[in-house]
Amino acid sequence: MNTLLHPRIGVAANDRLDAWDAEGGACGVAARAPGSMDSAGPATRRLLIERLGGALLDEWHALPTPWRRAIYTRAVAREATTRDPAPFKKSLARLLHDHQAMRRE
Repeated sequence: MNTLLHPRIGVAANDRLDAWDAEGGACGVAARAPGSMDSAGPATRRLLIERLGGALLDEWHALPTPWRRAIYTRAVAREATTRDPAPFKKSLARLLHDHQAMRRE
């Protein structure tokens, strides 16, 4: 299990995740779920990612700093695979800052 984003995950949590995974985990759920990501078209997939991104943005400042750094770094690294990440980094930082300011109003 990757504990990069949450180094304090306890043994009990790991045991529960291992048990869930042994029962099929995400693969088992996806295989049984109608409209799962396996059968989702590009528009549905994009909508799901947008909703997840919006929820993450809403909770951004409640996340522990190491999580925020890891997520930000991963997003920038994805951008860097196709082009110069500097404008993206600036835009992402501005988005996170502005979103937090809007929530305070």
